Amino acid sequence: MGCLPRLAAVLALGLAGGCADTWDRFGEGGTVGASGSGGTSGGAGASGTTLGGATDGGVVDACGALDLLFVVDNSTANEVALANIAANIGILADYLRDADEPWSEDVHVGFVRTHPTPGPCNGVGTLSADPTGSQPCATASGGAYASAADGADFGDVLTCLADIPLVDVADPPPVAMAAARGLGRPLPGDPAPDAGCNAGFLREQAIHAVVIVAAADDPGNGIASPGGPEDWAAALSVLADPAAGSELVLYGVVPDPDPPPGCAPRADNLLSWFALHERASVSDWCRLQTSPTQWVFDAATNVASLCP
Repeated sequence: MGCLPRLAAVLALGLAGGCADTWDRFGEGGTVGASGSGGTSGGAGASGTTLGGATDGGVVDACGALDLLFVVDNSTANEVALANIAANIGILADYLRDADEPWSEDVHVGFVRTHPTPGPCNGVGTLSADPTGSQPCATASGGAYASAADGADFGDVLTCLADIPLVDVADPPPVAMAAARGLGRPLPGDPAPDAGCNAGFLREQAIHAVVIVAAADDPGNGIASPGGPEDWAAALSVLADPAAGSELVLYGVVPDPDPPPGCAPRADNLLSWFALHERASVSDWCRLQTSPTQWVFDAATNVASLCP
């Protein structure tokens, strides 16, 4: 896979920055600081900040299949980010279906929301083939996710699935609960949603990649998601089992450890959660307004670093 020349060409950003062979490329040294995560964070780099103890991307048997889950804070506070995702999802579609990528013929992509909206399966953490509640997306799988089987319609299906309505709420987003439900690993104390909504999305042997886009922190403790960062990490850690052909990658677009003045407060709980996973990295949510395609490069690079 080298230095991801195909993705760089697709983005046409002319980004510098060498190869994405290991997670060290996201920076070394430093600490997350007041978030209390105990992990490390890299210096400012083109591909975000690495958290946790990741030192070797390695090669896993899961490379032939990719399950990519977007966890989207669909509150009005996140309106700019949602518009950004919708505008740039085609770029990611081109990369995921590139014939030179190991998962190009076996990729699943789904979207879950943090706040419920009208329509079937439009609850927290459930995949929906009808995100607006009025126009179902025509997926080749018959499920609520895009797949390689969509062929030339892959990008259009992604665009349809990403059309998640905004909700005007003041409640903090239950990001961790939405992610855990979407991955079929509900948190302790959380009643599991209808499994039928997410049927067929997750495979046992695959890279399980989670892209979280949130404008605010998840305070946990039942205020938003049940429990806290340690509980969230424990619930998902079973998906990271390279010996069984399974890997877990988390990428967060959230208010980072050093947000610029006037931006959202740093997402301490989410940062602490990411730091507990071996392969997790973050980019600043505020950058979506100034670098609208950077998150695509960051997210794809994180996944690509696992495979040759």
